[in-house]
Amino acid sequence: MNLYLQEVLRKKIITQLQKSYKNDKKLNDEIFVKERQNWTHQDFEEVSGCTLLHTQFLKRLFEYGNRQSDFQISSANRLKIIEFLGYRSWEDLETEMILRAGVEIFIERFLNKDSM
Repeated sequence: MNLYLQEVLRKKIITQLQKSYKNDKKLNDEIFVKERQNWTHQDFEEVSGCTLLHTQFLKRLFEYGNRQSDFQISSANRLKIIEFLGYRSWEDLETEMILRAGVEIFIERFLNKDSM
């Protein structure tokens, strides 16, 4: 999964967590207010418990330790992600992520062009 799609997926997971756990003070007051590069192992454990995604996968997706690389998502993690986000299939989610990433890339390039 390329870096643009990873960013869209991270945003979707965080948005869903915020909707699903809006009354959870620990998530909202201690984790979501932090920049993700400042998340601790315990923060990833909390998010893992909510999403059922393994801590190591979340660390990789959220670039813990400033790792930035393309990577493949296993079929088991794909199933957990679509279930958590409420999609019928990985293909439906992936199509939406590609469209969203395309829009974000366009906006980023458009804004950068105007600032030059």
